[in-house]
Amino acid sequence: SDGRSTLRFGDQVTGDYLLQRRNEVKNEAFIADHPGSKAAIVLWDMGTDCLFIAPTATRSEPETRKAMTEFIGTDEVRCFYSDNAAELKKAARNLEYCHPTSTPGCADTNGLAEGKVKLGKSGTRGQLIHSGFHKSWWPKAAVVYADNHTFTPSVRWPTDPKESPYERRRKEKFKGTMFALGQLVDFMTTPFPCNTPAPFAERMVPG
Repeated sequence: SDGRSTLRFGDQVTGDYLLQRRNEVKNEAFIADHPGSKAAIVLWDMGTDCLFIAPTATRSEPETRKAMTEFIGTDEVRCFYSDNAAELKKAARNLEYCHPTSTPGCADTNGLAEGKVKLGKSGTRGQLIHSGFHKSWWPKAAVVYADNHTFTPSVRWPTDPKESPYERRRKEKFKGTMFALGQLVDFMTTPFPCNTPAPFAERMVPG
């Protein structure tokens, strides 16, 4: 368990930024409706496995502090660990968190936070693939993935009780309903003679 079984929410929280290259988003209408989708902060609590992803317009201290406050709520943070990013340092200082930092240039010293960023990226990608949505929907996909991660029961090591991160934090089961971002489905066309597929053609059409 690496000592995690004795940790309470807030004993050890990590954070790092996930970046989206703006030139990958070609849907101008979506950009106009979602002007704040340039980056996302990924926060993770070691004791409960709670994951939080908040899309932000910039990597600024106010937006970072707002996301951290939304994740923590009224709970206490006893240790917040991150790299030396200026916005993370300033936000932690303004929130009066104990804030040890990783060694600059040594990625291994910030492995947990970077690992959760990779998890957030892969989970967001999975939501987009299964939904069939354009990649410009990544901010909503990231939030849906993080929420479902937090509400889904899991076992972290062989003797760990099967509980959701939400239950470990709140001491009660999640009673809401979980939803996927969307569902890409295939359908079979009406078998008229004029549109009967060739012998080895796909019978199902993506919808």
